[in-house]
Amino acid sequence: MNIHGTTIVSRMIAGGEAAFKNFYALSGGLWLNHAPEYILNSAAIFGLVGTRAITAGFEVNRYKTLVAAGAVKRGPRPKDVRLNGKFDAVIYRRDGGTPRCVIEAKTDIWNLGNAQFNLDFASLIYAVTAKNGGTIDFSAFLFYANVDNPKNGNYCNAADRLKKLIEGIKQRAETAVSNDSLLAHMQHGNIFETDNLGAWCVGCVVFLPKSKERDFG
Repeated sequence: MNIHGTTIVSRMIAGGEAAFKNFYALSGGLWLNHAPEYILNSAAIFGLVGTRAITAGFEVNRYKTLVAAGAVKRGPRPKDVRLNGKFDAVIYRRDGGTPRCVIEAKTDIWNLGNAQFNLDFASLIYAVTAKNGGTIDFSAFLFYANVDNPKNGNYCNAADRLKKLIEGIKQRAETAVSNDSLLAHMQHGNIFETDNLGAWCVGCVVFLPKSKERDFG
């Protein structure tokens, strides 16, 4: 039995939301941007516990994962694509153990410069562009984002400001997808307002081939 990609992403987002609430409670009121990224990453993957047809691993070798998925291509690579290092998480098919999704997680979007966005997006896009039908159905840029209450009249409230930030991330992802055969899809959870200080949410940019859009759900 296959599980739709939208369901996987929804459960990861729910796990990320639980991470905020747990970290907030244990830290005495700190928001998730003060937490190391593994807090978000681990909670998101633990949100998949009980999901049949998949398994998952943390801090997985990037090159070995792409080789196993049949996603390493001959010839020169785009300059921002990294084959060294590790993916924050990888989701596998339980039947056969082949990689189905690779994940990068970020908790401090405001301090993520253009160079880091480009590096993460380029590597995630590369993972889903295997010409011979690689096993990776989609790649995911999982993020936590928060904003303070607006101090001027440009936004009605914090939620409005956060929606603008999310839209900017979506546009950045769509710009990064220069290949006509690929899609960049934004999926995010509820926008929460806490302590009358601002707003936060957990979201995910998904990169996938158009040929796999129907199976993604």
